[in-house]
Amino acid sequence: MIYSFRYHHTNCFFISNHNETEYMAFDCGWPCTYHEYLKKTKEIGISIDKVHYVIVSHFHLDHAGLFGQFQEENVTCIAFDIQLPFIDTMEHTIKKNIEYMSYKQINKNNLITYTIYDFNTLLLKHGFQGHIESLNAHSEDSIGYFSDEKVVLIGDLAPINQVMHDDINGNENWERILAFGATLALPSHAEPIVLV
Repeated sequence: MIYSFRYHHTNCFFISNHNETEYMAFDCGWPCTYHEYLKKTKEIGISIDKVHYVIVSHFHLDHAGLFGQFQEENVTCIAFDIQLPFIDTMEHTIKKNIEYMSYKQINKNNLITYTIYDFNTLLLKHGFQGHIESLNAHSEDSIGYFSDEKVVLIGDLAPINQVMHDDINGNENWERILAFGATLALPSHAEPIVLV
């Protein structure tokens, strides 16, 4: 099952394992908004104690702004090997903004890193019925979650009807989503995209 809430124009998602004993957060919101994030989580009926993993579609501040905060809360925060080079750029942008003076920096010494392949093995072991794939059209570090219910979390991938014909990565990403048989794509900022 996939649950979500929206705040500050960003959709944050939670994926449950098969018996809903563990949840994985997919994107973890804006910097310095942890209490607001917790309030929204409670509103959709998810206990933050059951959130065992945090992953992000990509390391931009509106998707990974609370990553360091979750590390402090001892939640297992996972970055994929393809995402590591993008963390410093995001944090540099955050630190330039006076609004984010209390930003919790990502502790790279406590960062758990996986390849996508190895993480998909972990998902299977913990009863999550889906897998991760690279969706690199928006940024090189972007990933998506492909659920066995044929719902795909696409991060900031442009909607299928807005991808230009010469956008090689965008078209390839959507070809894989359609070949997977997805019936619904859930973007991080727009409304759900029905594919059938």
